[in-house]
Amino acid sequence: VKSYEQEFEGLTKKSWTVLVYSNQFDNSCFSFNDIKQGESLINEENVNIVYCMRRQDWSKEPKNPMKKWCWITRADGNWSGLRYYKVQKGAKPYYELHSEALHESPDVDLDDTNHLADFIRWAVPKFPAERYCLSIWNHGSHITGETLDSTSPNNASLDKLGLDLRSAWKQVEPNKPISLLLLNSCNLATVEVLAEFAPVTDFAYACQTRNNTPGDGCLYECISNEPTIDCIELLQRYFSIQSKASLHCYERNGIKTAFSATAYDLRKMEALLAQFKDLAQCFSENELDESLLDDMLPADEAPFINLEFDLFELLERLAKMDGAIGERASSFVKLLRGKDSLIVEHMVNEHID
Repeated sequence: VKSYEQEFEGLTKKSWTVLVYSNQFDNSCFSFNDIKQGESLINEENVNIVYCMRRQDWSKEPKNPMKKWCWITRADGNWSGLRYYKVQKGAKPYYELHSEALHESPDVDLDDTNHLADFIRWAVPKFPAERYCLSIWNHGSHITGETLDSTSPNNASLDKLGLDLRSAWKQVEPNKPISLLLLNSCNLATVEVLAEFAPVTDFAYACQTRNNTPGDGCLYECISNEPTIDCIELLQRYFSIQSKASLHCYERNGIKTAFSATAYDLRKMEALLAQFKDLAQCFSENELDESLLDDMLPADEAPFINLEFDLFELLERLAKMDGAIGERASSFVKLLRGKDSLIVEHMVNEHID
């Protein structure tokens, strides 16, 4: 049996391959529009964009009656099931895709993260690159389930997602990490989430209260025009464009909601986890005044949280304590706020109730 390297040996590597795992049914129109943006902006000499998109038959009743059909596209024909697209430069009417579907299968539950592993194992060997960007896009929910499809009876558990992604990536690129991970899903700026991806990822973008479309043009245009751009500069540029576009108070059922987003250098995650263990050990040996948790910053505004607590504010409060806890917390703060910190960028909107 040939290895992945042997089977696809000789293929020309491009500068970037962007993999988009669009695990959604209720927002399929946004997936369609994102592919259209890629078709307009891509420079195929430098970049591959490979898209995993699922769509159900729109003529059937939705399993979730609260979901409106306005977000489910009927463009490009009434196809249903799972498709992998290789995005190709071209222009067609807005209701048609120029790109060709290279893989088709009957409808599947993309919340089964085996399908993410399958997508990685299918796409990476066929479209090798010097650097890779992976976007996992849909609704998200902390550690209870990274990806949430409204039509799925099963939410993807975080540990299963992390295990499937890491094993698939190490199989196809054992010596090269994912350069940039875009967690374009809600509520994923948590220690638990990022720790799952850090072993195979250099940099990440995550938001805490709403999901963004993977490209919105800026990523595709940046890497097409500047394929050798430094990863931190690319992340900062992507962060700036995406976050500023979302820095407004939007309403859902008449309730104003906050937005925050953070960019991370996950190469420093191992040091952060070591600090966690050290601080936890210190807690077990010293009494902690629980009043320290009173009036904590709302999680919606936090750049890095552990469930509902803002990690920054908690550590800064602990750092004011005397003794071992204060010393360890001060060291932890430096890792998060220092010159070479794990946090690359952070932004929160200004209109929080």
